[in-house]
Amino acid sequence: MTEASVPVTRECHLALPISAIKSKNSTPNPIALIISKSATMCIMNMFQRAYTTFALLALFVTFHPGQVEAVEITTKECSYHFNRVGSAEGRASCQYNDFVDFSCDPNSCLTKQDHAFENVYFYGCHVPGSIVTRPSVHAAQYYRRDTYASVQDWDGSWWDCDFNVPQSNNNQYLTCTNCYYAGTHA
Repeated sequence: MTEASVPVTRECHLALPISAIKSKNSTPNPIALIISKSATMCIMNMFQRAYTTFALLALFVTFHPGQVEAVEITTKECSYHFNRVGSAEGRASCQYNDFVDFSCDPNSCLTKQDHAFENVYFYGCHVPGSIVTRPSVHAAQYYRRDTYASVQDWDGSWWDCDFNVPQSNNNQYLTCTNCYYAGTHA
């Protein structure tokens, strides 16, 4: 008896006798029904494998370490720089050195005297390289140097505030308790 090959898919290949495929009467051939069910199952299995592959790919993309990396919340001293406007909306920039930046919730930032970021003032300040002075500067951001702080007022003007001004507490800086690593500066 000769056999006829019935290719169903690239992965499914059924080899059956010709007599099983060709029926002489109008009643369905039971072997032909098995073939059609097998072909259907073969096709369904192919789609199931494709679906499984697609689902696994989607899971891999979703759970890639770069996507689900936990953010470490930490406390940082802004002993070098603080800016109430950070790179992320609603967060402040806090640096303890010139290179490493942290993104902090500004409402978690206090001085050692318990002044919140919106209530930090520097006193007895002057325009850099000038004799123009201002009795108090409302700090929107600051850079701390060796002997003074370079402070930007909320009005946008910059002032130098010496640490040695009596009764000024110009050596102050903020410490923020709700920070995460934001990157480095070149």
